[in-house]
Amino acid sequence: MNFSKCAAMALIATLFSGAAIADTSKDFLTATKVSQIKDMGAQQMDGASIEKIVSGNTLKSSNWTWTFEKDGKQSSTANDGSWTDKGTWSVKGNELCRESDTSGKGELCSKVYFMGRDLRFTDGKRNLHDWWVSY
Repeated sequence: MNFSKCAAMALIATLFSGAAIADTSKDFLTATKVSQIKDMGAQQMDGASIEKIVSGNTLKSSNWTWTFEKDGKQSSTANDGSWTDKGTWSVKGNELCRESDTSGKGELCSKVYFMGRDLRFTDGKRNLHDWWVSY
């Protein structure tokens, strides 16, 4: 096989492998059950890993931003400015807990799962919240 044919085959293989990764990521971001993302290879974060990822950092999604201050304060804002929420955060066991100053729902704790640089959170049951963020 000559060089041109080898290069063309390598390019095609690269393109197909990239499409598979994109599909997996989309599936991870739209899944509704923890079992679905575990089947894709997602891993649950432990408390120390959650702390390392969020403390003093800003996580982003396609339409909102979530900032975690080192002092335990947190805020989230829609990229279009349509809403803002503030409150507190902490890590308890292997869960990220947060309390909104505006929702009145009290403290909500979630298990955190990651795949690549994308994070998904449980809604307190076995289901996933319908939102995600990246670090």
